[in-house]
Amino acid sequence: MAAKKRAGAGAIDGGLIPALPVPREPQEQQSGDEEPKDQFCYQFNETLPEISDDRKCRNCKKYLTTLCDQIEHFIDEDGDVEG
Repeated sequence: MAAKKRAGAGAIDGGLIPALPVPREPQEQQSGDEEPKDQFCYQFNETLPEISDDRKCRNCKKYLTTLCDQIEHFIDEDGDVEG
């Protein structure tokens, strides 16, 4: 006996492959000014895992210290850290 096709059977029964959701790409920062990257003064902070070495200022050993040449970029006029 032939098997009866049930109403509402899945797409696989009809020979179609169900679609998988497309993974979303991470959204870029929406802010107008981006964090500096590849600065001449960059020195990787060895206390962080090596995978963090993306040459962004937040991973520099001088970040938010008096040794930072770019500190005016991170501190607003009231002395508060931005971001």
